[in-house]
Amino acid sequence: MAPAYKLTYFEYTGLAEVSRFLMKFGGIDFEDCRIKMEEWPQLKAKFPFGQVPVLEYKGKIACQSLAIARYLAKQVKLSGNDDWENLEIDATIDTINDLRMKLATWWFEADEAKKKLIVENFKKDNLSYYLPRLEAIVKKNKGFLAVGRLTWADFYWATISPVFDMVTGIDALADYPELKAARERVNALPAVKKWIDERPNNLHINPLRSTHILEKYYKNIKHTIKQIRDNAWCLVGAYKNHLSISDRLVVLEPVKVKQTMAPAYKLTYFDGRGLAETSRFLMKYGGIDFEDCRIKREEWPQWKPKFPFGQVPVLEHKGKVVGQSIAIARYLAKQVKLVGNDDWENLEIDAIVDTINDLRMKHAAWFYEPDEAKKKVIIENIKKDTLPYYLPRLEEIVKKNKGFLAVGRLTWADFYWATVSQVFDVVNGIDTLANYPELKAARERVNSLPAIKKWIEVRPKTDF
Repeated sequence: MAPAYKLTYFEYTGLAEVSRFLMKFGGIDFEDCRIKMEEWPQLKAKFPFGQVPVLEYKGKIACQSLAIARYLAKQVKLSGNDDWENLEIDATIDTINDLRMKLATWWFEADEAKKKLIVENFKKDNLSYYLPRLEAIVKKNKGFLAVGRLTWADFYWATISPVFDMVTGIDALADYPELKAARERVNALPAVKKWIDERPNNLHINPLRSTHILEKYYKNIKHTIKQIRDNAWCLVGAYKNHLSISDRLVVLEPVKVKQTMAPAYKLTYFDGRGLAETSRFLMKYGGIDFEDCRIKREEWPQWKPKFPFGQVPVLEHKGKVVGQSIAIARYLAKQVKLVGNDDWENLEIDAIVDTINDLRMKHAAWFYEPDEAKKKVIIENIKKDTLPYYLPRLEEIVKKNKGFLAVGRLTWADFYWATVSQVFDVVNGIDTLANYPELKAARERVNSLPAIKKWIEVRPKTDF
């Protein structure tokens, strides 16, 4: 019998390896479809947003590497025992992914001198900041990345952390025994160990991204370095992801959540909408009473050391504190019944949220660029390249989903779109959705919900 699942990615471990690990661990039979780099230009257009990995199951296709892994983790019993545990797991994974993304410019930098500078800064600033904090988390969790036992957070760490060694050319975890042991614990699991021994290709990344990687790791390969370079293709799409579509229509009415005398939740963020607004929308929609704690920008240096990894938003509940905006929103969506009806629907929702976040991240450079001339160039490129690529595809997805971003009904993906897409208008200085009526209507549908409409009217007035 043919495998029920098909996972498609490049001929590397990369962003697909966590899903391969999970399926091997859980005994899920799957077709491991690997694309040769020279074939990619012809195949790219066949995949959502021209990116991989993708997971196929019973005629359905879903994308976004973390969304896929989260779905598979549920199938193999490596997710949380309750919603808050899943929030803690998601927050840890998103933090690890933040560290991974610090290397993002390295993948696309052609100048070797500039690549070396990126690596030096990564070692000096990012590893030294994140690794001690992650080490403390693992120690607190008795050797695991989250909730005190083996979860898919450990699998993600085991598959992502070797990239840090390869890119930097050092043993990145040499001074972090807890983190190293957590990685080795996953690698030593019988099914995972067997997979590592037998998998077709042990390369975590395209080795041609840096000369020192070739020299250290591939001096014994059969082909010469020149032959490899002559045939090399860059992993341009390897660290982005995609989404999928469902065609059902079910309108979900607001669900009122029982309130307590004092707010059970406290959400802390800057004095603006930004990355916290999706969570505010969700709590207002569901009738969850919460303390909306806002930090003035000038106060941030004093507040920053008090938060996990020096970041906000953070959500506090019953003495527990968790960060990472999308992880928080996913948890709150579960509380107010704006998630999927099954694991696959949740995968579809997660995939579209991650794709919208990809688009948001294209705007991120604008916020951190102090030079006005360079900011203008960023906006011009977004208008010329990024928006024309993403928006028509998202418009078609909403149309197929009968006016919604995912699974044919109102979900937290619509809330994320409603709060994030308004930032595009402010940054670009235009009505970004002027030519995309489906996307605009999807945003307005959320904004016109009674509880949301009331919140928009009374919330503090800020630019972002």
